[in-house]
Amino acid sequence: MDSSDFRTPVIRLTEQCEQLLQVLISEHQALIDNRIEELALLTERKSELSVDVHHLEQHLRSLLKAALPSAGATDTQLQLSAYIELQNADMQAEFRPLLSQLKSKIEECRHRNAVNGRMVQRSRQSTQALMQLLTGHQTDVYGASGHTSNTPTAQHIAEA
Repeated sequence: MDSSDFRTPVIRLTEQCEQLLQVLISEHQALIDNRIEELALLTERKSELSVDVHHLEQHLRSLLKAALPSAGATDTQLQLSAYIELQNADMQAEFRPLLSQLKSKIEECRHRNAVNGRMVQRSRQSTQALMQLLTGHQTDVYGASGHTSNTPTAQHIAEA
């Protein structure tokens, strides 16, 4: 297999990860600024890019499987590293920076997505707490027996 068979998917995968990273950065700012309409658009774009990244990874994995049929690793990055190690010095010099850049983008995407996920979770918890305050219902309250119950509190803030 020719090195160009791998170069193009690795470059495209890196580009897609960069686009995903930019969406995640925008998503983070939209979460901070509470821009709900923008979040909906960003979530859709993030989903599209995630599917694209997945398909590119599958394509790269199939190329690696054909080039390294006896490789036991299932991680695409490990397989790509193993493939590069089997190549000549010129190809290694060309691919190592590409692989390093790809790994860096993937790690940053994972990190930013996790941070955004935690922000969404905290927002949901705050919204749930406010709804409980407004409705006078508390969920997951532990009673004397140690079991949870959905019981109304003694005081209502407002009645509709």
